[in-house]
Amino acid sequence: MKFLYIADTHIGGSDTKGYTQQERYLKHFDELIDVFAEWIEQQGDIDFVIHGGDMVDESSLKNVVEAGRLFKKLPCPVYFTPGNHDLTENDSVEKWLSETPDFFNGNSLDFSFCRNNVKFDFVSCHWGTKAYFWHPDEAQIPYFQADQTDLLEAGGDFKYKVLVTHAPVFGLPCEQTGLDEALHPPAGDFGSVIHELATKHGTLLVLGAHTHMNMHLCKDGVHYVTASAFSEMPFEFKVFDLNDKSFSMETVSLAEKMSFNGNYNFKKTYVQGRTCDRSFKETLI
Repeated sequence: MKFLYIADTHIGGSDTKGYTQQERYLKHFDELIDVFAEWIEQQGDIDFVIHGGDMVDESSLKNVVEAGRLFKKLPCPVYFTPGNHDLTENDSVEKWLSETPDFFNGNSLDFSFCRNNVKFDFVSCHWGTKAYFWHPDEAQIPYFQADQTDLLEAGGDFKYKVLVTHAPVFGLPCEQTGLDEALHPPAGDFGSVIHELATKHGTLLVLGAHTHMNMHLCKDGVHYVTASAFSEMPFEFKVFDLNDKSFSMETVSLAEKMSFNGNYNFKKTYVQGRTCDRSFKETLI
């Protein structure tokens, strides 16, 4: 099984305003999706794409419809877990489920499916006092509700588990950034709660986003990965290959395939990470 991972596209947002780590090129996003679709077609063996959230910059109907149009260009299924920017209006859940039902396996933003002995759990973070809603004035403190934890604990006929959620479990390590403390860790106890759940249930991989930075940590047998923002230079995504013998990840850039030369801030190369942050291969027993 081979699948791709992208995050933080922020469709409908600004190229010059808002949180970014590298220069954003939403004005070229149609081209970027076309180049991405061509890359997938050339591979010929990609099963699906996972989007780790903040697909749009705010969840207006216009942005949700546009996101659906753009990702329908891809020649394989797309599955999606919302980020805080995808939940900025009271009816965000209804919009996503009605306009982009193919992004979800069932009529819920929280869902699971099994593929080739692997169970994928997509669980939406809550960010404020109201579930499935985030106001930009609210602090970003991610958490799961009890019924979502039940989803993670559900059994079944599978060998491996993958959890997909928008909030990162850990911040970028000091070894990657050169700083004295981890960069952009989740607020509150989200990290410790998810790590405990992941180790308890033998999770192989936890996919996060939100930071717009690549990260790979392996703790207690669990791989924790975040991705740089797909709409920011150098337009990167993850390729995961999982079979009976091995599990691997590599990071691919589309910058050289674009029709323009994007600007890159070389003072922030930690965003792309070291070799160990961008790739790994593990032999499975």
